[in-house]
Amino acid sequence: MGDFCVVDQTMVLVMMAPWGVAPSPVPVPVPPPAGPATIIAVPMPIKGSAKKVKVVGKKAVLDGDEKKWKTMAVYMSGLYVIPGMGMCKISMLGMDQKTKTVKAEGKAMVLKGSTCVVEFKPMLKAMYQPPGPVPPQMCPLPAFYGQGKFLELTNMKVKAT
Repeated sequence: MGDFCVVDQTMVLVMMAPWGVAPSPVPVPVPPPAGPATIIAVPMPIKGSAKKVKVVGKKAVLDGDEKKWKTMAVYMSGLYVIPGMGMCKISMLGMDQKTKTVKAEGKAMVLKGSTCVVEFKPMLKAMYQPPGPVPPQMCPLPAFYGQGKFLELTNMKVKAT
């Protein structure tokens, strides 16, 4: 059947909430409830790296190009409602997002497919202000995981498997 090939400058939509919590490598005491995050990401297109292969006049996105995609985002988690900031990146494509038979320049091509796994890592932690004259507390969670989707609007013709 096949799916549409993703091309250079295709937008990546980051699904906002709820985002799952990544397990911490060390036990972290969590003073107030922290949990799934609401994340608002800046829309950012993915770049294709194909040198010779073009789809509808644009570079094809090849396996591995998704690892170079990243975008800034703001987030809040549980009672940590003073927003923080961080980076989203694609950590894994979905099972239906790579060609199995068609290769371009020796690599699988990226397909629109369903969804990919997006990882969010805070750089400036969201905070919680407890009652009283005490300093705000930072969200202790190291990462969150959600989903991303390719919004392929340029290539509505070329499919591959």
